[in-house]
Amino acid sequence: MSKRGMIGIFAVMASAGAAMAQPTTWYIDQPWEFYTASQEPQTRLVGTVTWDRSVSNYYPASWSLTLSHFDPVFTPDYPITIAGSYPNVSDASGVAWDFRRDAFTMVRLGFGFNTSIVNVLLDGTQDTVSFAASEYVQIGPRSSQRLIYNGTMSLVPAPGAMGALAMGGLVATRRRR
Repeated sequence: MSKRGMIGIFAVMASAGAAMAQPTTWYIDQPWEFYTASQEPQTRLVGTVTWDRSVSNYYPASWSLTLSHFDPVFTPDYPITIAGSYPNVSDASGVAWDFRRDAFTMVRLGFGFNTSIVNVLLDGTQDTVSFAASEYVQIGPRSSQRLIYNGTMSLVPAPGAMGALAMGGLVATRRRR
């Protein structure tokens, strides 16, 4: 292999390593599953959760989650945003975290009990991951408690990762000529 080809390969490897060290952001857009078959979902969880090894090798670094509720009884109090950053997050049973706005507003995201999912969340080695969630909101006399049994979070591609992929394609194109 030529010296130029080796330099290209090392550049791609360095870019890929740098991309893996970047924060990894996951996007959620999921209806809560507390509804009947004859009625469309009236609640939704939308937002992002970011993991960053430079902040923690376990806890999320930042998050912004929005709870929507379309029942007219609840709409004066919704949407509710729960946003924050490490260390303002609590452990829950298994591989799970509680995200709180206040003592009466909380979303719990859980990923089961297999701790290997933490590396997937930190490094973005999969395009999607499954999660379970629960919501608890108490506003005055009204409370909302919702569940997501099998939600899906999608990886948000990082600009560094896209650059590494583009460089890999450029090297592959140059070799074919």
